[in-house]
Amino acid sequence: FAPQTYTVEVEAFGGTNEVKIYGFYNIGNGEALKAEVLGKTIYIYNQTVDGIEFSGTGTMQPSLDQVNLSFTANDGGGIDQVKATWIR
Repeated sequence: FAPQTYTVEVEAFGGTNEVKIYGFYNIGNGEALKAEVLGKTIYIYNQTVDGIEFSGTGTMQPSLDQVNLSFTANDGGGIDQVKATWIR
């Protein structure tokens, strides 16, 4: 696939390390992926959002203005191995 650009929003919720990520993988309809932040690592535990199964990790840069992600996305038609960069 060609590189894609879209906006995500990260929102704290629940416990001190939990976040919701809106717009992840360009998912719409107000759907949010849940993740845990420990130190400078984001953990995306295995979960299904809007019919797509996700899991992976991300690492924040020391300046906190960039996150490098590596995750899988499976919509039932095959597994996509995805690398993404978030820039604030």
